[in-house]
Amino acid sequence: FPVTIREICLLRHPYCVICGKKDGVLQGGHLIPKKRSLSVRFDILNIFTSCSSCNFRHNFEPHHMTQWFIRQYGSEEYDALVEKSKIVVKYKDWELDEIHNDLKQILRQMKGIK
Repeated sequence: FPVTIREICLLRHPYCVICGKKDGVLQGGHLIPKKRSLSVRFDILNIFTSCSSCNFRHNFEPHHMTQWFIRQYGSEEYDALVEKSKIVVKYKDWELDEIHNDLKQILRQMKGIK
C-alpha cells in the first residue's frame, strides 16, 4: 500500500502541496490522520504530497493543509470527506486486497499503462 499511494501522490503533485518544496523527502500526508479514521485512510482525496516538515507540522497545525484542500477541491468536498471519516469500518483481508488493486489500477491509469 504505502509504495502505491506514495507513487500516486508524487505523480499527482510532485511537490509539497503546503510549502511547494520539490526536493528532499516527499511523503504521502493525510488530511484527516490515518490513525483517526480507517474509513478514509486509503482514500486518495485524503492523501497528498508533503515534505516531512509540513507533514509533521500538520499533526499540530492542520489548518494549512485544510485550507489548501478547500481551495483546491471546495468546502463541499471537504465536508464530504469529514463525514466519510466518521464512518467506523473494519476491513477484511479481501477488502484490503481489493482496495490495493483499485489503487494500483489508478496508478496504472496515471502512468498511461493499460
